[in-house]
Amino acid sequence: MCRNNFVILITLLVCVLSASAKDDIDRKSYAELERHAHHIVKTIQDDRGFWWCATSNGLYRYDGYDFVNFVSQPGDGCDMNTTEIKHLYAGSDDNLWCLVGARALVFDIRKCKYFDVLKPFEKAKKTAFAVEKIRPMQNGTTLLGTSDGKVFAVKKERNDYVAHLILSNIEKIDDVFQTMNGTLNISTPKGKFAYLNGKVKRLPDSTDMRANLYHSPMVKEKPKTDSVRYVNLSDSTEIKSFLFDKKNRIWAGNHFEPYVKILRADASLIGYLGTDGRIHRERTPFFGRIYCMMQDRHGTIWMGSKPDGLFRLTEKNDGSYSVERYTHDDSNRLSINDNSVVDMHEDARGRLWLSTFGGGMNCIENPQSKNLTFLNCDNYFSKQGKVSTKNFTITRSGMLLVSYRTGLLVADIDRKDLRNLQFHFHQRDANRASSLSDNTIHSIHEDSKGRIFIAHEGTGLDLITSKDLNANELEFQHINTSTGFPTNNCLSIAEYKGILYVVAYNQIIEYSPDSDENINSFFLDSGYRFAETIPLIYGNGKSLLGLENGMLYVPFEEMKSTSNFAKMSISSVYIQDEPADYTYTYRDTIIMHPKHRSLRLSFMAYDASNEGMNGIRYAYRLNRGKWEQLGKSHEISFVGLAPGTYTLEIRSTNGNGIWQDNTKTITIIVKPTFIETIWAKILLLLIIVGVTIAIYKSVTYVRRLKKKQEETLQAYLQLLSKNEEEKQNEWTRLQQLANDKAEAEDNAFMKRVMEFIDRNLGNDDVEIGDMAEFAMVSRSVLNKKVKRLFGLTPIEIMKEARINVACNLLKTTDLNISEVAYKCGFSDPKYFSKCFKQTIGVTPKEYRGGV
Repeated sequence: MCRNNFVILITLLVCVLSASAKDDIDRKSYAELERHAHHIVKTIQDDRGFWWCATSNGLYRYDGYDFVNFVSQPGDGCDMNTTEIKHLYAGSDDNLWCLVGARALVFDIRKCKYFDVLKPFEKAKKTAFAVEKIRPMQNGTTLLGTSDGKVFAVKKERNDYVAHLILSNIEKIDDVFQTMNGTLNISTPKGKFAYLNGKVKRLPDSTDMRANLYHSPMVKEKPKTDSVRYVNLSDSTEIKSFLFDKKNRIWAGNHFEPYVKILRADASLIGYLGTDGRIHRERTPFFGRIYCMMQDRHGTIWMGSKPDGLFRLTEKNDGSYSVERYTHDDSNRLSINDNSVVDMHEDARGRLWLSTFGGGMNCIENPQSKNLTFLNCDNYFSKQGKVSTKNFTITRSGMLLVSYRTGLLVADIDRKDLRNLQFHFHQRDANRASSLSDNTIHSIHEDSKGRIFIAHEGTGLDLITSKDLNANELEFQHINTSTGFPTNNCLSIAEYKGILYVVAYNQIIEYSPDSDENINSFFLDSGYRFAETIPLIYGNGKSLLGLENGMLYVPFEEMKSTSNFAKMSISSVYIQDEPADYTYTYRDTIIMHPKHRSLRLSFMAYDASNEGMNGIRYAYRLNRGKWEQLGKSHEISFVGLAPGTYTLEIRSTNGNGIWQDNTKTITIIVKPTFIETIWAKILLLLIIVGVTIAIYKSVTYVRRLKKKQEETLQAYLQLLSKNEEEKQNEWTRLQQLANDKAEAEDNAFMKRVMEFIDRNLGNDDVEIGDMAEFAMVSRSVLNKKVKRLFGLTPIEIMKEARINVACNLLKTTDLNISEVAYKCGFSDPKYFSKCFKQTIGVTPKEYRGGV
């Protein structure tokens, strides 16, 4: 029986611990954690929004998207013999204290490592202590209580945790408190003690120790504002139309029931408009369902209903209204041609324009006359304009833009005579990218700068970029999710202080057309469902938004200032094939090794006032470029990064979709390989310059050598035509000009070669071997030396000498060509003529003739 009671007690204890953990994080996340950890002890959230969960399988970090497990690793210097964490505490220095077995371990969030704080003290004292209690204090000191009655005060000094023994033999710690001046008051069975600046003193038992109870650091939620409120009226059905009259009252028309509500500027109810034109306190019906309302420049109020026609309300002296109703009359061609009036506007000439569901556009030229006449497609307008129209707008330049079921209708109404008014139709063209994105149009709006925006339910916004609205073909710029817009579901558009407020089913989007960096979404996860009613903006930024079940009062001026702040943090960094690094939460520089070129980052933004991350969107930009929208994705990848320094900025919205001033800036340094450094480039440049110089010098040397060889050859060939005395004098002069022994040897060698040529000029049987023997060298040496000195082979120089002598004979003698050939060592005159032409460029005959 006792054993059963014990089991029940343990089970209840586990359930209590589990329930306390479930209170900290949402149930879905807790269920996911249970798939990783066997038993969850406690959860704590740090000031950056990360959840830390103590489990039997170590410490888990949750960033709203993924769980990451941290346990001690072999070689990290921490003796964590078990992964089971008994208790978890938040330290004042943003680190976590874990009771693991009988050890007090600090988990450094910045380094993502465990440290055993008592290990150095134990090593010095050569003894071990079993820790039972951990008490972190606000002043940075943490008290550790051991099983043998000792109390240690642990303080972080520089980068190390230093433990000091302050109390011994006290059995246990009952409680610890911190006073206003930072003193730690310790309550034990053996009395009360105060610890301050390394000194301990006993306190009298009467001391009040609860001057300042310690609380672990927790993230505090920002108080929510009640400025935005749901207007709960007795008939909370969809609001179809709004009017803010000249008496600062709000009129609201109902979609499904025939009620017109009159409200004060603060959206509190005044009463209901009755068919008698009076405002009744009790819920009183009007003639029909009011789809649109307006007050003209004369103060007359106009109401359009579906399908009960048009109403004109003229105020009486007693504050009530005379109500006139106008419907289609088959016998009157100047009556309104359809009883379903869905929108109305007044143009610059004071004319009233009506959009009807089945008859197209109607115009009242003189709205103040007693008997109204309506111009429409059944009398004066072009017949092509008789389509089912919805919302429309009249631009300041006098252009009428109407949405109809299958496109956009445009007409120029800036003229006095509206007879034969012509309409241009514009529809989506599947073969033209700049055409209308969708034929179904919900709303048309001209902003304060004259730009015209069109709202579509499924394709976002269209901006008309054509300057001439009368053109047969208009150009459109598309603004949707592919360009970073939060949604493609746009119902209506309003404007306040140059900012557009786009109504979608589940959010209000704040959009500045001049900048795509701040597109805020409001009420994204609020549960509100907005109607396609155009918002009413009045007073100093106050507004009423139509809901499917009532209306919402929203002060635009306060929405941003009262919104909750989201903190941005880096969750993990993956550098190419390296393991994930979780220490970048507190770092702002990533240095990549030269061999690494790929990078992936995951990040998170925490909004303490919103559960989960559903409403948070992200954007990033690189090197101050354009912001790139990531939507709900919380990762960025870069592949093939070139060496250099990059500035990466990441920002987010809060849980309500409002962009925050929470930009996280990361400097990415990609180190170059040696070949990519400036030194490598300088070295390469020097090599190129060196090679260029070497090539230049080589070419110059070869040219000089060839020139010298040519000059030498010509000089020695000229000797052949001189007499013996002249030859001897020239050889002597050349020998005297020789600067060194090598040059003298060359002259002697050349003299022997030229003597051999001179003696054997007419001998056609002479061979190279004969020349080598005469020159007293081998054949190979002969070839090398002749080639070096003259740039020709022995055979070629012999040929040059014979041709040179032949030229002299052709110019100075009357010998015929055959005789010249035989005299110069050619046995065949034809072969002589061929060689002569190859060398001189002309035949012997032409040469003798002076050609």
